[in-house]
Amino acid sequence: MKIAIIGGGGTRTPILVRGLLTRVKALGIEEISLMDLDPQRIYLIRKVIEALPQYGSQLLFSYEDDSRKAIEGASFVFLTIRAGGEEMRIKDERIPLALGILGQETTGPGGFAMACRTLPQALKIARETVELAKDAWLINFTNPAGIITQGLLNFSPLKRVVGICDAPVSLRKGLEGYLNEEIFLDYFGLNHCGWTKGVWVRGNNILPSILEKLKGFPRLEKLLGFPVDFIHSLGMIPNPYLKYHYFQQEAVEELMAKGATRGEVVKEENDTLFSALRAGADPLSTYLDYINKRESAITNSEFAQNRNLNEGEGYSEVALSVLEGLLGKKSVVILNSRNSSSVPFLSPQDVVELPCYLDKDLVRPLAPGEIRDDCLSMLLRVKLYERATIQGIVEDSYEQLLYALSLNPWISSYHLAKKILDRFAAEQSIFFPPMKGGLS
Repeated sequence: MKIAIIGGGGTRTPILVRGLLTRVKALGIEEISLMDLDPQRIYLIRKVIEALPQYGSQLLFSYEDDSRKAIEGASFVFLTIRAGGEEMRIKDERIPLALGILGQETTGPGGFAMACRTLPQALKIARETVELAKDAWLINFTNPAGIITQGLLNFSPLKRVVGICDAPVSLRKGLEGYLNEEIFLDYFGLNHCGWTKGVWVRGNNILPSILEKLKGFPRLEKLLGFPVDFIHSLGMIPNPYLKYHYFQQEAVEELMAKGATRGEVVKEENDTLFSALRAGADPLSTYLDYINKRESAITNSEFAQNRNLNEGEGYSEVALSVLEGLLGKKSVVILNSRNSSSVPFLSPQDVVELPCYLDKDLVRPLAPGEIRDDCLSMLLRVKLYERATIQGIVEDSYEQLLYALSLNPWISSYHLAKKILDRFAAEQSIFFPPMKGGLS
């Protein structure tokens, strides 16, 4: 079996490869092909991969700058690309921030710009996959994961597509570490817009008792990432990215106080990593120092311990679980998949983020049951924005993209959306798709 990783020069690729190396025999992996357009990055990431403890087995590795070569004959294609790199991510964040709006690279207008650059590239990869590996599954890591996954399912010939996000698994692992119990998360929503309404242990929902203990356990409050009083009033555990919805003004003020956006911090960290690797530093120890520092900044120190190169941990766990499931190991994994009939008030063609039952070549999302009105309202608004964004990208229409951006929950203003869209198109002209309506 061959696995292709498109965007193989990404800084989290070694975590994924390490996980795959621990399952070579169990999964029947014969070849891993890594592709990236940046030859320098993939050369340096290759140094780290070749320093991994289990590297050098019978497994064949190839490193390509042509996606077609990497995809040909693959059984699974991992899509993990960043069109425009860190430079465009910084523009994604800075352009809205100059107008008082949080950019945020997934759920905010920054995610909108990233989708505009990325979805055309993802659709190209999907067409190549159908041509060169017609029975392959495409596993999408690329952000904004909900938009990209839905765009692939609805506007490409490839139907074997699921999207992965490690935020829910990080929450589960953090709670399991705290409780010293294996749990099931009763989770529902969209990518980066979901809630845990139950925490099940041996047939019992212990979420109410967790909420009761919050005030006496500051460590647990830190783990969940929201104020105790807010979680109590909500009665659920929100996805960490919902802080940008529930505490939007505070998030803007916090970012202003820091002075540097997340993209600027990541770029500096990445530059330091690649400079050290170029200078001949020990690849594995340098990389481990980098990933521990970066991931602890993304979440909190309670979750950081789960982001390492050990078997089945963090970033790679969800990927390995999906591979095992689609190859026939029955399991339930929280994924981005086609809704079908799971959430009745959404279209069957919409992509949702739900626990999914996996079996051989089967992904079936589990119905979440009743959804509260406040969550329903947010989900409908976000999904309306996502659908409109995808439509604008595939139609290559300025008017449709403007309409879509005006629907983003953080903007809600046509004129503000127009200012942001025009600046995106002007400052990212190399990567931004041409728009038939033109700029006015």
